[in-house]
Amino acid sequence: MKKAKGSILIICPFFPPNIGGAESHLAFLTEYLRKNDYYVIVITYKPLTTKTNNYLPIEIDKNIEIHRVWWFGQNLNLFEKFTSIKPLQFIYMIPGITLYSLFFMIRHHRKIDLIHSHGFIGTFATRIITLFFKKRSIMTTHFIYGLDKNYMLAKIFKWMIRPFNKILTSGEKSANDLLYAGVSEDKIITFNTWGVDQNLFKPLEKENCKKKMGLEGKFTVLFVGRLIVMKGVNVLLDVAKRFSDDVFFLFVGDGPLADKLKSAQINSKNVRFDGKKNSSELLYYYGASDLVILPSQADEAAPMVVIEALSCGRPVISTNKGGVVNMINPEVGEIIEPTVENIYKKINYFYLHPEDLEKRNNKCKEYAVEKFGDEIFNKIIKIYNLD
Repeated sequence: MKKAKGSILIICPFFPPNIGGAESHLAFLTEYLRKNDYYVIVITYKPLTTKTNNYLPIEIDKNIEIHRVWWFGQNLNLFEKFTSIKPLQFIYMIPGITLYSLFFMIRHHRKIDLIHSHGFIGTFATRIITLFFKKRSIMTTHFIYGLDKNYMLAKIFKWMIRPFNKILTSGEKSANDLLYAGVSEDKIITFNTWGVDQNLFKPLEKENCKKKMGLEGKFTVLFVGRLIVMKGVNVLLDVAKRFSDDVFFLFVGDGPLADKLKSAQINSKNVRFDGKKNSSELLYYYGASDLVILPSQADEAAPMVVIEALSCGRPVISTNKGGVVNMINPEVGEIIEPTVENIYKKINYFYLHPEDLEKRNNKCKEYAVEKFGDEIFNKIIKIYNLD
């Protein structure tokens, strides 16, 4: 194992080719680290929520190695099924990655300078490791846990993060979540989510993209994300039913509700489902859209799709669930209550007022670069404090 400026162990349950916002952030972070001469070791699960066999159990490249732990339940969608029963979800997810990480540290602990955990599962695994090995440790939350509503979870969380040096949170709501659990304010650092290649995600000429995507003459509302209930897929389908064919709803992603979207595509003239897409493909979807919509029905920390859409010059409508309220201002989008009626009214407004939409289009890219640019990487390196 080569040691460069420092060796960083990243423990996270989800990593590419699994698809999601946290995965995009992690892919970008690890790429920057290895290119800047840090040695990165990633311990993760094999893809559990994205159905693919396109991955290696152990992948080694310059300054990086990725260990994808086998785990059961992908075909049964166990992670998604346990979403509404958090204790079962934690019990399902914790053992494999915790045991693998612990045995990895027993063999390689002298070569690890810092552990950076992501999410509750990665942090639990890191907490177990710190019972045996004293290492500088950092956590990134990626989620709002609702600790103010769950006393027992708050106590467990406080125990978990006791040995951590710093905790990175995406937005004030995530930070307040931790403060309620009794986490020391000195440990918490709030930062903007980062993980979009601004050179790749950029504004393209809308009409050319519409022609390429077969959307000529259609006012297009784009959804990108995991196809689950909490993301508001069902709500957006209900919204689509209230529009004529002139307002078109395009869904991109993967998840348990994929079959429902396939059925909606057959039975509706203004719904299309194109499945999961990689970053280079997504660029043209954003380019062809008039609006990007996040109809989330539950709190999210900092959805990556917001940054991607704004970077491509497309305004975002989002429900007011979680950290997204700190990611958008009225110049580049709208924050609304998560109901069918509110989403319908806001989409209809922009459909009827294209001049207002165009005004926001022109401000999105500059806003994205300023708020979510690469300087965030330098902040993370300073927090690592490995120099």
